[in-house]
Amino acid sequence: MDSFSDHQSNYSNQSSSESSQELHSSGNWNTPNKSLSVEFQKQSTPFMVSVLDDMCHEPDFIEPLSEILSNPFTVCKILREEPSGQIKLTIYFQWLEKSRKNFVWTVVDNINHFVDNCSGLPDEHLLGFSSLLNFGSFLMESAWYAEAVILLNIAKAQSQGQPMMMLQVSKFMALALALSNRHEAAFITMSEVHTLLGLIEGIPKCLKVETHCSLAVSYFETCEFNASYQEGLLALQLLEDGICSIETIIGVFRQLSKSCLAKRKPFQAKLLITQAVSWAWHNFGILSRIFADTLEDYACYLLMLNAYEDAVKVTTDARNIFSFLYGSLALEPELAQGNLPFRLYLITDESWR
Repeated sequence: MDSFSDHQSNYSNQSSSESSQELHSSGNWNTPNKSLSVEFQKQSTPFMVSVLDDMCHEPDFIEPLSEILSNPFTVCKILREEPSGQIKLTIYFQWLEKSRKNFVWTVVDNINHFVDNCSGLPDEHLLGFSSLLNFGSFLMESAWYAEAVILLNIAKAQSQGQPMMMLQVSKFMALALALSNRHEAAFITMSEVHTLLGLIEGIPKCLKVETHCSLAVSYFETCEFNASYQEGLLALQLLEDGICSIETIIGVFRQLSKSCLAKRKPFQAKLLITQAVSWAWHNFGILSRIFADTLEDYACYLLMLNAYEDAVKVTTDARNIFSFLYGSLALEPELAQGNLPFRLYLITDESWR
């Protein structure tokens, strides 16, 4: 493994692509005393990821790693250009959150500060609407809900009131608020989503499916199971293979299966969740995040049928996948990936048996 100093010596041999320069032309992360961070963001994405992989989990590199990743340009560039960017950033952020609390909040605060001083950023900018929408959804999926809400609010402001863009933001915002138990704010946002669905003409079918699925999850998390079931059915009726992404199809199956359980429809729930597991397995493999998430939903279904030992086995398989993808930190309560409340319930239930 090359040392960080070895990588530093190669900076002069690295060149930024024209596209990267264009993306930075309307603003750079040019904070005093942050020369390392500024230089690093100019490097190619594969080079950056290689260096960060070497630095992560090394106590001696906490300071430079924190400086580099507190640069929002670097983070958004990795998310945009690195195929495994979400997994990589989750691992880096977990390590920094463990070492120094509220690191992710610092990154979001830096974005907020930059955007406040640079209005009218174009969509292709690294801190433009699409990038912040992507970053916000990533933070929500990784359980940094409060930080996700802040980023999504910034993206919403960047939409400048354009209904289609507001719909894209609001479907994630409702989820982030519901998952963080901010139910009153979640209901307000869900109402906004319904208004936008009725207002906008020509919504792409896949976006419409994603929105109804997002509403189904949001209603489920706020214990509005009838509404969740109805939104899930709408999403299912609109599904069309070849138009909707595989992730979206699996997401609809997963959520509607949970709503069916809440509505005491076990046979429908079984059909949906087994389809979700099959699709996740065949399309993404047994070591993917989406397969692990789907396994945990399947374990919930098994537990509802009083198949406790099977539920524990399936949950253990999911935990092992999360550990493989993100490392052992992903299993610690304050940094957990996946369905932590369900795992804790199984552990508590097992202690009483």
